[in-house]
Amino acid sequence: MGTSLGEQDGLARWCRAPAAEVRARMAHAFEVLDSDRSTLGDITLLPHQRQGVQLLTRAIEVFGGALLADDVGMGKTFTALAAALDAKSVVVVAPAALRGMWHNAARRAGRRITFVSYEQLSAGA
Repeated sequence: MGTSLGEQDGLARWCRAPAAEVRARMAHAFEVLDSDRSTLGDITLLPHQRQGVQLLTRAIEVFGGALLADDVGMGKTFTALAAALDAKSVVVVAPAALRGMWHNAARRAGRRITFVSYEQLSAGA
């Protein structure tokens, strides 16, 4: 699967950007902001989750996307839902086996999600 012309232009711009500009944008992206997102539905976010929400939100603003990766059991699901709090809609793409877990987490967080499994995406290919 290739990249669109717009994505290629953006990538080329980043590749040609002076290192100082790239460093400045990255530093701005990862400044820790104050956030009042300590609760999400009936969930109280832990300090590392609140920091993750801040970093994800900033990276999405600056770079147009973000990747959340952490050890099992660290609360990535609720961190992601909290980071998407201002989104008009939330689409979760994950293995079908996680459908129930995501819907339960969304219910506890007071969020409505659309779940699409990898298998559904593959069937349409």
